[in-house]
Amino acid sequence: MIRTYSPNETALIKILSNRKGKPITTKDIVVIHYAKRTEPEFARQGVVTVLNSLIKKVKKNKEDFVIKKTERSGPYPNQYWIENV
Repeated sequence: MIRTYSPNETALIKILSNRKGKPITTKDIVVIHYAKRTEPEFARQGVVTVLNSLIKKVKKNKEDFVIKKTERSGPYPNQYWIENV
């Protein structure tokens, strides 16, 4: 069963795909994602939650790309990127 992507998920995939495989921090993703609207109080945590969910969803949908992320590194924000399979 193919799971469809929400508008929020689609926007985040677009942000990552525009980077053409280059990692981007969650802080930078938030700035881009909320550029035209008010950023909610816990925007970064929300974006991280959606991105982590997307990693699994993209795999279940057997897309021709995967979303990767760096390992947690203390106070530094994670980085995410898309790789073609």
